[in-house]
Amino acid sequence: MHKMVSLSTTALFVLLLVREHERASAFAPPLPAAKPPAPPSSSSSSSSLDATRLVWLTGHEDLRLHDHGGFANAVRDAANNSEEDDEDEDVILPVFVLDPKIHLRSKPAACVARLRNCLASLEGEIAIAAAASSSSSSSATRVAVAPLVIRTGAASWVLPSLAKEVGATACHVVADDVVEEMRQSQRRTCESLAEMGVDVRRWTNALRPSAPWAEGGSKAPTLMPSFYPDYCKIADGISIAPPMENVVSGTTGAVGDKQMVAPSEGVPSLSELLDMAKSATPTAVLQHRSAYPNTEPYEKIISDRWTTEKNAQRALDEYCRSGKDNFADKHFLSSDAAGGERRSKYAAAAARIARGGSRPSATLALR
Repeated sequence: MHKMVSLSTTALFVLLLVREHERASAFAPPLPAAKPPAPPSSSSSSSSLDATRLVWLTGHEDLRLHDHGGFANAVRDAANNSEEDDEDEDVILPVFVLDPKIHLRSKPAACVARLRNCLASLEGEIAIAAAASSSSSSSATRVAVAPLVIRTGAASWVLPSLAKEVGATACHVVADDVVEEMRQSQRRTCESLAEMGVDVRRWTNALRPSAPWAEGGSKAPTLMPSFYPDYCKIADGISIAPPMENVVSGTTGAVGDKQMVAPSEGVPSLSELLDMAKSATPTAVLQHRSAYPNTEPYEKIISDRWTTEKNAQRALDEYCRSGKDNFADKHFLSSDAAGGERRSKYAAAAARIARGGSRPSATLALR
């Protein structure tokens, strides 16, 4: 029997099954807020709008437009506000804060490339969706979406500075992440925003948000079953939340040329990101990688084909339509497993096992 090799570490299934990750928010109390540098004064290129609602894209399970609670809640709240006051025009400002210590530190080149592909695609999709909806919207539309703003630094001081710069009234952000560094960044940032008087609105990626363990708080450790069969007994009886539509392209207009909300640094090039990642990564890690490459199996096809939202959706549709065996036999060819010139033992082992069977689905452990 061929030795099985798992592909669960690859980004494909992280992208396709992102909503299957349910959260239990039983974590240590947040660390004290770090002292940020003094925020810059409002830029002359930024004008004050009636109400600006930030949608903070953390980079952890939220770099998309479809099924996004932050955008959905921001659009709904903005529309309700516009109904109450016809003179107001609410602006939804999506923002991504690139923190090298969180997004780039010790990350392999493939992960950095996937982040760059996703950000570039998202930036374009937001611009296209807003422009398309603006051309088809009536003059009565009082909700507008701004282009994606990208800033570099620690979110705990970059986001409050941006909120002051644009006069933000609210910030929508996904629930605390399970990764320690991101979770503490979220908590520090949200605390700072709340102290400024910004209404911080949280949303969840939980597949079953009504589950008792999804409520968080001190009760979460006792409500989450310790064993998987016990978890399934409870989870199988709880309804699954339906996915949300892309509200950015469906209900918003575009910010006019005279209503510049905030300047953006733009998506860095791949070479710039790789240099930033190198600077943020400990020397010992870089030395180890130099001696022992860490190429993932099928690294190139995953990064090239499935790291943008639209491509991931197409792959998911194909996977569900054709089944996992047919999907694997089509895409996971043994010749693509080993990667480029600097092959890792991990990728080489996957290629060897894939070559040993009649077809990939017969030798690869598909989860």
